[in-house]
Amino acid sequence: MHRRGFSLIEMLIALAISAMVLAASLAALDALFKSYQATSEQASTHIVARMVMHRVMTMIRTGEQFAPYPVDVLDNTQNPLVDQSAVEFVSWSDPNSDDYNITRLERRPAAPYTVGATTYELRGPFVLWVMTYKYDIDGMTMEEQPLLDGVDDVTFTLEYAVGPRLRRATMDLSVRTNSDVTYDVGGNEGKVKHTIGMIEEAPPVRLVASVTPRRLD
Repeated sequence: MHRRGFSLIEMLIALAISAMVLAASLAALDALFKSYQATSEQASTHIVARMVMHRVMTMIRTGEQFAPYPVDVLDNTQNPLVDQSAVEFVSWSDPNSDDYNITRLERRPAAPYTVGATTYELRGPFVLWVMTYKYDIDGMTMEEQPLLDGVDDVTFTLEYAVGPRLRRATMDLSVRTNSDVTYDVGGNEGKVKHTIGMIEEAPPVRLVASVTPRRLD
């Protein structure tokens, strides 16, 4: 029996179909990989933002003498006070002397940050900074460090009672997902570093938390 093989046209059609199937499979795989990467990086950003939020809430909870505060605490248009730039408070004081520390949490536009001979590129649009002003018999010294970069927005809402005493503080934080920036969370003791990368498809991570100063419990 005479057996007929594939013609050139049939081979070309088969190759074209195979190429289309392969291209579609690669496109689907690429989309799946990007979706997985965006999800995992957003989860990483969420973890880092939660760590920063927890640290900020702990500092506020143990603080006192908060600012800014309203001119008239009984005026509903001034209290609660909403501030998108900074909040500060006494974070430590020595009952046996006049020594005390003031901590300031401040939102700044992103800019390079230099430590010694090393310069770090902080991504924007904003960076959350923490400054500590230490007052003692020798005067005042100041230390500062970035808490979190890639901040889209941060808002502090301060609700005061007569005094004015802080009744409740609320922080609304929105952070962009990023995969190539190292966040430094923590003080001089026990720093935690985490690196995640830019995924444009991932939406910002938003966290909102409220805390009451410990002395009002």
